[in-house]
Amino acid sequence: MAFRSYKTAADNNDPFAQASLGNCYLDGTGVETNEHEAFLLYKKSSKLGNIRGHCNLGHCYLNGFGTEKDVTKAIKLFKLAALLGNAVGQFNLALCYEQGWGVEIDTKEAFHWYKISAGNG
Repeated sequence: MAFRSYKTAADNNDPFAQASLGNCYLDGTGVETNEHEAFLLYKKSSKLGNIRGHCNLGHCYLNGFGTEKDVTKAIKLFKLAALLGNAVGQFNLALCYEQGWGVEIDTKEAFHWYKISAGNG
């Protein structure tokens, strides 16, 4: 039921629904798993300014879900979401700094973003 509702709204350019429908495709909830379709939906959502779209698209780029891995693009999207106050984006950015994914390892920067993320829930 949720899949159909998200699909209808996503087809009408609702960025929240696009991100949610992308989750359905990525996880196989109500539909067969399709990483590329999830990636395309996250990309649409992100282009419309949806913070969840930014985070989820970054996740796809970081892990190569439905697209080629591109850690630079992932970090750019996580940073955008982080600066917009999104706890998931902040956490993901911190993880990149902690692990050195696409950036130099910087424990101070990682701690900074972990602390902000924790404060945002």
